[in-house]
Amino acid sequence: MRRKLSAACAAMFIAGFLVPAGTTLTSSADQRCTPIAHVLDANTIPGNANQDPDPSNPDETYHDKAGLNCIPTYELDFTGALDGTLPSSVYTSGRCDPESAYDQVAAAIQADPDFYAACRRLKFTMGPIIARPGMNDSLINVTTFEHPMYDGYTLRWKPGLQSADGSVPPVETLHLHHGTWLGGVNGPSSVVGPFFATGEEQTILQFPKGYGWTMQGMSAWEMLYMIHNALPTTQAVYITYDIDYIAKTAGDNLTWKDALGHTQTGIRDVKSIWMDAGAGGSQLTWDGSAASTNVYSPFNPLFNAQRGLGHVDDGAFHGLTGPSDPTNPLTTVSISQNAGTGKLVCTFPRENCAHFDSSQHAGAQATLQQGKETQSIIGHATDPAFADCPELGYISPGHPKQCAVLVNMGGHLHPGGLRDEVAVKRGNKLVPILISDAVYWGGGALSNPPVADYSNPELAGAPPKSWDLSMTGQLGGSAGTGRAKDAWKILVQPGDKLILNGVYDTAVGSAYDQMSIVMSWTHPGYEPDAIDPFDPNTIVDAGWEEGPNLTARPSGLPDAIDVGCTPGTVPAGEPNAGKTVLCLRGNVTHGSMPSRQNHADCAMASSCVSLTSLRVPLASTTITMQGFNYGQVDQNIAQVAGVPQVAVNTKLTFYNPDTSGMVWHTITACPEPCTGPTSANYPYPAAEGTPVDFDSTILCVGLGCSTAGTYSWEFTPTQTGMYTFFCRIHPFMRGAFEVT
Repeated sequence: MRRKLSAACAAMFIAGFLVPAGTTLTSSADQRCTPIAHVLDANTIPGNANQDPDPSNPDETYHDKAGLNCIPTYELDFTGALDGTLPSSVYTSGRCDPESAYDQVAAAIQADPDFYAACRRLKFTMGPIIARPGMNDSLINVTTFEHPMYDGYTLRWKPGLQSADGSVPPVETLHLHHGTWLGGVNGPSSVVGPFFATGEEQTILQFPKGYGWTMQGMSAWEMLYMIHNALPTTQAVYITYDIDYIAKTAGDNLTWKDALGHTQTGIRDVKSIWMDAGAGGSQLTWDGSAASTNVYSPFNPLFNAQRGLGHVDDGAFHGLTGPSDPTNPLTTVSISQNAGTGKLVCTFPRENCAHFDSSQHAGAQATLQQGKETQSIIGHATDPAFADCPELGYISPGHPKQCAVLVNMGGHLHPGGLRDEVAVKRGNKLVPILISDAVYWGGGALSNPPVADYSNPELAGAPPKSWDLSMTGQLGGSAGTGRAKDAWKILVQPGDKLILNGVYDTAVGSAYDQMSIVMSWTHPGYEPDAIDPFDPNTIVDAGWEEGPNLTARPSGLPDAIDVGCTPGTVPAGEPNAGKTVLCLRGNVTHGSMPSRQNHADCAMASSCVSLTSLRVPLASTTITMQGFNYGQVDQNIAQVAGVPQVAVNTKLTFYNPDTSGMVWHTITACPEPCTGPTSANYPYPAAEGTPVDFDSTILCVGLGCSTAGTYSWEFTPTQTGMYTFFCRIHPFMRGAFEVT
């Protein structure tokens, strides 16, 4: 549905569907796609032929090879759902097993008999969602039964997307651009605003062992989602998510060992924190005031990163950890092993990253850091405290006042993104605490200029311009070797501010309508094994984390981050003995997924064909885009009738009447000939070899679009040559004209 339900309406909605706990219903398996499904493990479904999905292909988790279920669903009787009683078959299946070497928490739980016995992996779907042709807008849905129907703790959350036939669509044709779960009626007890989000990278949320996220069975959530259908046909899809879950009674009675070897009882509840570098009005300046850098829709806070802007990457936290600005009153902490890539990058909102923003504002209307530069912004500021978070006093001498402990953190970026950077500001001091890297799969560069080798999908290091990426994150896991500090667990106190910047490549190509989002979870209270980043004995290290309880880092990572960092307290006999090493970088939660592995571009043999040598005069300076083509400048027409020609300095006007049907388009420069097949990494905006960099921004109206809505775009080419372009939303659309 395309409207947000009030709390009262949502409560009525739930009351109309929930069956009282005393009612007896018969449990049964539905062999069809069900619009509302409480999904348990697929193995419990009679007739499901995919009881043993290929473990090397995480995209096939829900795929029914027999075709009996387009998505495996299991309608649980509500009596069992509400009191926590599950079918006996679930107790012999649905285990919380690790799915890959990157599942650190699942591996830790599997190794603990008590946790493993209590944990269940529940599978859910939300849908069917009808993705109309060209759909790319933000919608809101209420989820009522698509979650655990009894109180408990979430330990892990794996998001996904699936077509109606059970397959996972290729990312270049259809994907979940982003999804955000919002607290609704009786939602997670600790929710303030968004409580989980995912994007194309589909990071798996994991909480350190001993921590969980309280859920209420009698609840309704809301989900803000953007399904990107790059096809001109209607598609039926389902948003999927696997939840590792422990019933509340079992969780409250669990005993476990913490990093110091102390016995703990019960699962520690966590709260979510949302940070978004594109949100307007929350950018903090040197003097502590706020500055707005974004006027785009609040449902879709975006920014641009254009090729050629920014600075040569000399390390993370550019301008915040060095003497770049003599007027900067902040005291900053140096970072050891903080190597940069040596390539051009731009840090938003720290720097001006584009000539215009995502709403076409430029010139006198330009917004800060999108055409109008200021050096005073240090990043997006977020208060990690909550209204119900206690301000704890001094626990003992030397322990500062605090509000909570950060137990995990990870970021979200779009293609072209390199890393999210988070620091904590306390008074006039700034200390880095996280670097969340985008790891691009498919191989490394083989030549200069670089050409990607996509022969090995498990090898990292491909150019930063594809959907085949994973994000790294940090967990408060044990550092091992008997050290007194956890690998990553950060103390925050009242008044602290989390400062976020997103770093995008501006050497390989331009990147439009980008995001830089980081989510973190906190546990209120004091924990003696956590790290105070402001302690003078804390060493901040940008190296790659490789503690003994963490998986080995992926091979082939860029040199700038492929360095070691051993977390925890430095033992006696070593340099800096007694000090604590805070490792900024973490690990990915999954490797490359098959639905992202279609790689092709014009650098690969026979991928692109030349444009026709035929030329014809441009019939009109008014160009209408309708029916998923560029009209008289569409390449399909040009290859037959000839490439249209127009005189230099002639103003062209592009119209998008498709926007009346909520179909949005762009006119975005891409390297000539821009004729290759659409893939996970092609075409790409204004990459190397593009003589002119231009982008119309999205011509659209509606929720998630520009606040004013835009039907047309005017463009005056000022130099001669071939202009090739594509639609960023429907990349199979290609256009070309020649300027003489």
